[in-house]
Amino acid sequence: MNSGKLQEHFLATYCTLRVGLAALALAFPLILMGLGAWYGLSLQRSMSAYYYAFAPQASEPFPLRVYFVGILFAIGCFLSLYRGYSNTENWFLNIAGISALLVAIFPMEMPVDCKNCGADTLVGVHYVAASLLFGCVAFVAFTCSEETLVELPEESKKRRTYRALYDMTATLMIALPLFSVALAYFFGVRDWRTFVAEFAGIYAFAAYWIIKSVELCFDKDTKMVEEMAMKGRMPTYDGPVARTDSQKVSGRLWLGRLLD
Repeated sequence: MNSGKLQEHFLATYCTLRVGLAALALAFPLILMGLGAWYGLSLQRSMSAYYYAFAPQASEPFPLRVYFVGILFAIGCFLSLYRGYSNTENWFLNIAGISALLVAIFPMEMPVDCKNCGADTLVGVHYVAASLLFGCVAFVAFTCSEETLVELPEESKKRRTYRALYDMTATLMIALPLFSVALAYFFGVRDWRTFVAEFAGIYAFAAYWIIKSVELCFDKDTKMVEEMAMKGRMPTYDGPVARTDSQKVSGRLWLGRLLD
């Protein structure tokens, strides 16, 4: 395989990794709902509740547990393996990946009618890890997008559009999980509405990776960024790139700069 073909292979690998993250996130709630219905389960009050969803007619008492854990492990490994354009992006995606693993390893509290399912002593890890997962990816979407968009003219419509889309997904990845928590713990809503809010949050996560895939894999004006990086012609960054090339680091980027 010559150097050109090898570079194409590496680029396709990164593209597949991003598309895979989006596909896993898109499929996650649908698999839980679809297989849950197959096993005769009603829509659960949250996605995490499928871990303890009891299906007496199934060969295993909790048939959705393996899918819940398996998909989260795949997402966690993908996030940890992905390498961005700065140390900040790598740090936060690594934390997000570890958090996804912890969400799977430490499930939510047991239902009251399940007396011998385990212990709830570390249930707090589940909720902290879930918050970190969404928060870290939202941080990356909000602060690290300019690392590749910097190749587009500052005031171009396409750059503003990508920036707005990344900001929107970041906002939704924070707002929707918080909304689901508020429904459950402040308004006492623990039914399908909480599940829908989590569903939307997962799809905001998927949307980020879809947009990133379009930008770096399919958009003719921006996909050359990774090609330049492969050839050593892409500038590297110690931290996130400011929203305007000539401006000083903005307040929203101070944390990223401190980490590098």
